[in-house]
Amino acid sequence: MYKNVDPNTAFAGSAIAQGAGKLIDIDEWCPTTKERRWLLIAGSRHPPDAVILSQKGEREARSDAQGDGSTFLKRVSNDFVNMERAVGHTLKNKIQNIEMHKREVENHLREFFDFCRANDFKPMLYYTGHGELPTGNWCFTDGVVGIEEILEWMPAGMTPPTIVSDACFSGTWSNFCTQKQIEGFDCLSATKMHQAAFNQGDKGGDLTLYLTGQGDQLPDGRPTSTPLYSRGRQEDFRDPLKYNKVTFIDLVKYYTFNDEQVLLNQCVHSNYMYTVFGSYAKYKRRKKDFWCSASFEEFMKEMKSQKKSGKFIYSVAADQSTGKIYAYAIEGYGNFQVIMPSESPKDLASQDLSITGCFALNSKYYFLLTAGVEEFKGKKQKVLTAKTRTELENEIQTYKSKGMIITSVCFSVENENYLVVMTESDLPQQHKWFTDDGTLFVNWDRELYNNNNYYKIQFFHPIDGHQLCVRVKDSSLQEGPSIAALLYS
Repeated sequence: MYKNVDPNTAFAGSAIAQGAGKLIDIDEWCPTTKERRWLLIAGSRHPPDAVILSQKGEREARSDAQGDGSTFLKRVSNDFVNMERAVGHTLKNKIQNIEMHKREVENHLREFFDFCRANDFKPMLYYTGHGELPTGNWCFTDGVVGIEEILEWMPAGMTPPTIVSDACFSGTWSNFCTQKQIEGFDCLSATKMHQAAFNQGDKGGDLTLYLTGQGDQLPDGRPTSTPLYSRGRQEDFRDPLKYNKVTFIDLVKYYTFNDEQVLLNQCVHSNYMYTVFGSYAKYKRRKKDFWCSASFEEFMKEMKSQKKSGKFIYSVAADQSTGKIYAYAIEGYGNFQVIMPSESPKDLASQDLSITGCFALNSKYYFLLTAGVEEFKGKKQKVLTAKTRTELENEIQTYKSKGMIITSVCFSVENENYLVVMTESDLPQQHKWFTDDGTLFVNWDRELYNNNNYYKIQFFHPIDGHQLCVRVKDSSLQEGPSIAALLYS
């Protein structure tokens, strides 16, 4: 599932679903009446410190800094070998310098563009290397190259280039091309905008192997992530959810990068995660942190460390199939916080502490009890438990009639029991259960969005897949994307 803040915003569709990405079929997915010429570009091994990379990229950079640069260098070198062999006589030039500067790249691109214009060739640009978070920009020793700059460097009268980017977060470039709609200016990217690009050891990048006809080297005969191609739109060309594969850190880092958005809600089971992002004015520019703990003990240790730095957990979820706990903390979210375990939950709120979150793990429920949070302070709360949705819904309606709204939801797999926390509030709230993302869901979703009811909670039942969607009308909240993804275990 992916809901956009603006329904009119265009996102690029899956390249695989479009039949795009293999050079042997390039005349079908990238048609042109002109001869093609390729420029192959490799990124630098060490981007500037200010450039943020994916977790994978950071690991490679640390490895290089310790003197073992083999991971990055072997991948890039093999990508070049594979591409040179595949494009053959249409190769114009290749640029590989592990300490290359941005100005050199610009000079090579301008020279290549002038050559293609003078000879009436279709320019084809290929890049392999690090991609910057969140832009997907190409990384060099002293800076990055963005897709907007490539547009600026194109001379008048030149046929626009098709770009192939085997880099992390490169889906941002495909989305850019989809939205710009410049005839012939397209991008085939290795990933969605929030994904890292992966490789098969020293054999090369997934996208490059697929591009050059070596799909047999890939686990499913295709890239592990979701390559995008800008000619088709997301609503028409989708990949199965299992290919929207990310790390928790990359996913949250991408959508909260500019400090405008926070992770409002998360739900996870068997490594499938569902997240809701949004923007609250009062939490903009606050320091934030997020982490995954392999056990409850690790989680408590990290939570203690975060509290010392003034950050308290805003949203939390536990994967009951793996035991992992995923947490997101914000500076100044309350002034005191504890975790309270309970096997038989009752009303846990006190005059000073409010239930601001909950999760289930093994036979217990765990409650986040927080003091000093404005939207909870002094508000009555009620903890509801139920075995069935019908029973739960009846309870919810009873307390909604008393002026309460849903503020937390979880389900215990071991106890086969729902738990909902309701809090006194004057905010209008709408909620509904769905079994899929069909017409009923889309119509309900669109109508409430158009009436300024924004997502606060999306809960997915870990066994039967039913989803509880909760929207609230809150003038301080602006909706962000809701993302479903498969986490790397």
